[in-house]
Amino acid sequence: MTLWRGSEQQARYLELGLHTISRTNKEYVVKYTIEEISPIQKKITVDLEAVEVNTAIESVLKVYQTEIQLPGFRKGKIPYNVLLQRYRKQMMDGAKEDLVNAYLQQIMEETHTDPIGELDIKPSGEVERDKPFSFVILCEVLPTIDIPNFEGLEVSVKKLQPNPHFLEDALKREQWASRQFVPAKGDGPAVDGQVVNIDYKFILDGKEVKKLSELDVTYHLGYTRAVPGFDECIKKLHSGEEGEEEITFPKDFINQNVAGKTGIVKIKLNSIKDVKLPEIDDEFARKKGFASLESMKEGYLESEKNQLKELEKGTAENALLKKILSLCEFPVPNNLIKVYQNDFAESQKQRMEERGIFVDEDTMEDIRKRYLNQSFERAQATALLLAIAKKEQLTVSDKELQMVIMETARSMHYDYQTLRELYEKNGMIFEIRNRLLCDKAAEIIYARGKVVLTDESEPENAPATPSSEEGAAAPIEGEVKE
Repeated sequence: MTLWRGSEQQARYLELGLHTISRTNKEYVVKYTIEEISPIQKKITVDLEAVEVNTAIESVLKVYQTEIQLPGFRKGKIPYNVLLQRYRKQMMDGAKEDLVNAYLQQIMEETHTDPIGELDIKPSGEVERDKPFSFVILCEVLPTIDIPNFEGLEVSVKKLQPNPHFLEDALKREQWASRQFVPAKGDGPAVDGQVVNIDYKFILDGKEVKKLSELDVTYHLGYTRAVPGFDECIKKLHSGEEGEEEITFPKDFINQNVAGKTGIVKIKLNSIKDVKLPEIDDEFARKKGFASLESMKEGYLESEKNQLKELEKGTAENALLKKILSLCEFPVPNNLIKVYQNDFAESQKQRMEERGIFVDEDTMEDIRKRYLNQSFERAQATALLLAIAKKEQLTVSDKELQMVIMETARSMHYDYQTLRELYEKNGMIFEIRNRLLCDKAAEIIYARGKVVLTDESEPENAPATPSSEEGAAAPIEGEVKE
C-alpha cells in the first residue's frame, strides 16, 4: 500500500463539511509499538479499536451518499447496504486509507520519526465494521551521526579570476536571446548558420524507429549536435524537398537499442530562415532594462564578481563538508540515494525531451545506474547536513517555505495556491524544508571553518557534480525555440 502524505479523501471531507477521524475523536489515544530494525530502519505497528474503524466507514459512507446517484434513490438518501453491495471494495479501501492517514502525522511526531522517501504500509487485512484494524509502517530514517568538531577546520580554495571574455559572451547571449527568424532569400539549399524546420525519421532494419522520429522540428544548422550524416542530408535539400542519408549511431549512443547500428535518416525540409540579431547599442540596453549600454556592461561585470564569490563559497562549503565526512562513518538510507538518482534521471530526461528526444523507462534506468556514485555522495552529504541542522536546532519558517514555492510558481507560470496544495499532497513540502535546512547547515559549516584562498586548490575539493555534457550525441541536440 503506497501512502501519500495528505489524503485526497480527507480533503474531500472538508469540502463537504464532514469530519475526519482525527477531528471526531480528539481524545482517542492510538496504540502503537516501535521497533528499531537497523540504524536507518524503523517498524511501527499500529492497533486501532473497532470504534475507529466504524468512524472511518461512516465517513466514507457519507462521501458516497453525497456524491453517488442511483436510479430510484434521492441523492444523499441511498441506504448503506445498497452502497456497500455496489461499492464495497472502493469504500473499504477508502476507509483503510483514512485510518492510516488519520494518525500518521501524530505517530511520526510522537516517535520523533522523520521518514525518508515513501512509507511502506502493510495492513493486517481488510477493514470490517465492528472489528479492530492494525497496520505496520516500515520506513527508512536518517541515521544518528556522531558529528565531529568542525570549528576552525581549514581548507584551501583556489581564488577564481575574472574571465576576460565574460562580458563579450554575456552580451552575445543577450543578443542571441533577442534574435529574430526571417525568411531566407531563395529556397536553398540551406547552409550553416541558418535555421530550418524539418520532419525526420530514422529507419533501422526496414522499420521506422518512432521514438526517434519527429515532426515540425526547428533546427540550427551547423550549431546543433547531431549524429553524423544528419546535417549533410539537410544541406542537399531545397524547401519542400525530401531526402535520405545513411547514418551510423555512435556506439555510446544514449539509446542502447540503436547504438552502433547503421540505418537511414529520411528528412523533409519544410522551410529555411535566417537568424537576424539586433545591434548591441544603447537602444538594445534600454530594452533589457538598463539606462545605457555602458550601465549594462557595468551591471554584468558586477554580476560576474558576485558569481565568482558565490562559486568560491560553494567550493569551500563542499571542501569543508568532504573533510567532515572523512571524519565520520554512518549508513546512508537507500531511499535517499534513490531520490537523487531520480532527480538526475528526471533532469536528463527534461533536457533530452526539450531536444525532441523520447526517453523510455529503460533509458531512465540506465541514467539512474550511471549516476549511482554521485547520488550516494549527495545522499551522504544530505544526511550529514540534516544531522548538523538538528544538532544546531535549525528551523524553517512557513514564510521561508512560502517564498520558495512562490518563486517556483512564478517561474513555472503556476498558481501559488494550486502548487502549494500539490506539494502538500505529495509530501514535497518536506523535501523543500530539508533543502532549506541543508542550506542553513552549510552556512554554519562555512562560518565556523577557515577558508584560505590560494592560486592552487586542493584536487579533492572539486565539487562532485555531474557534467551537463555527459552522454553520447542524441539524434539532434540544442533545437532552436522560435
